[in-house]
Amino acid sequence: MREIKTLEIEKIVFGGKGLARLNGRVVFVEGVLPGEKVKAELTPSKHFSEGKVLEILSPSPQRIEDDCKFKECGGCDFRHCTYRYELDLKKSMLIDTLKRIGKTEIGENSIETVFKKRNNYRIKTGFKTSKGKVGFFKKKSHSIVDIDYCLQCPESVNSKLKEISKRKVKKDFFLEIHPFEEDVFFYYKGEKGGEIKLNFTNYIMFHRTGNFIQANRDLINDFVNIVTELAGKGDSLLELYCGSGLFTLPISFNYKKVYAYEHSSSAVEILKKSIDINIIKNIDVFELAAEDFEDGKYQTVLVDPPREGLSKIVREKIKKANPEKIVYISCNASTFARDLHYFADKYTMKRIILIDNFPATAHFETAALLRRK
Repeated sequence: MREIKTLEIEKIVFGGKGLARLNGRVVFVEGVLPGEKVKAELTPSKHFSEGKVLEILSPSPQRIEDDCKFKECGGCDFRHCTYRYELDLKKSMLIDTLKRIGKTEIGENSIETVFKKRNNYRIKTGFKTSKGKVGFFKKKSHSIVDIDYCLQCPESVNSKLKEISKRKVKKDFFLEIHPFEEDVFFYYKGEKGGEIKLNFTNYIMFHRTGNFIQANRDLINDFVNIVTELAGKGDSLLELYCGSGLFTLPISFNYKKVYAYEHSSSAVEILKKSIDINIIKNIDVFELAAEDFEDGKYQTVLVDPPREGLSKIVREKIKKANPEKIVYISCNASTFARDLHYFADKYTMKRIILIDNFPATAHFETAALLRRK
C-alpha cells in the first residue's frame, strides 16, 4: 500500500536532496527546494525514508521551469531553480557538511565563490549505449534515456553526438572537447586516447584524452590561477595526485623544487613530456601512489585526491611532514570535511573557495588553504 504524505522541506543536504521530517523521521526528497510543501510517496528504509514528489503544493519563489527536454535523465539536480540560487544552495550544503562532519563552523561570507555559466561547459562526457539508444542512465536505474542533445555539453560536442548516434554505436563511449578549441575527440571506454596540446599563457601542457582533467572548460584557467595563488611561493612543494600536471607546471615557476606524485603511468608519461618541452628543471616526478611519498620536510603540500579523500596513511604522513601550508582541492565535501577535522589540531583554515565546476548538478569543487598554527 502506498504511503502518501505532505512534507515541508527544511533544507538541501549534500548530494542535492531535500530534507524533511515526518514524526521525527528523516525523509530525503529529490527535485525540491527549501521552504516548499510537497505531496510525496514514501519508501521507507532502515534509518530514513525517501520521498518521490507527486505534487508541489507550495512552490519556492526560486523555482523555475526545468529547461531540459529530457526530464527522466539523471544527470542534473538543479534545473528547477535559478543559477544564482543554486550557488546559494551549494554554499549552504558546504557549510552544513563542514559543521556536521568536520566540526568546523564558518559563515556564508567566508566562502568565496567562483563560477561562469550554467550550460555548455563539460570537457569530457561519457555516453551509455544499449539496443540502439545513446544517452545517460535514469536516476537509480540502468535504463538509458535516449538523447541527442545535452545542455551540459558544448555545441561542438552535441553536433558530434548527433553524428555518432546515426552510426548506431554499440559500445559505451566518450566525447571530449579540447579545453580551448572546438576539436572533439571520440573514444571508447577503456581505450587509450590521443595527445592534445594546451597553450597556456607562458607554458605548454600536453594532455592525453581519457586521462583525468578538470571538468569545466570555462573555469580551467580560473582553477589554475586559484591553486597557484593558494600555493604561493617558496622553496619546496610536495604535490600528491598530480595527474598530468595541470597545477604542477604553473606552480613550478613559484617554487625552487616541486616533488610530484601520480600513480597513473599514462599521466606521468604525458607530464614528463610537458616538462621537457618547457625545459623545466625543478620538478621531480614519481610514478607512485600518494601513500608512498618520501618522508621529508616540505614547505607546502598540495593534494587533489579522488572522491574518497586522503587515506589514513597519507593524512598521517602529511601531519608528520609538518608543512607550513596545506592546499587541499576536493571534489567531495564530505571527505574534505573529514580530513579537515583530522588536521584541525595543527592547522587553521585561512581561505575556502567553492568552485562551481559542475553547474546544474549537486557537485562542486572546494579549494582550501590550511596554515600551520
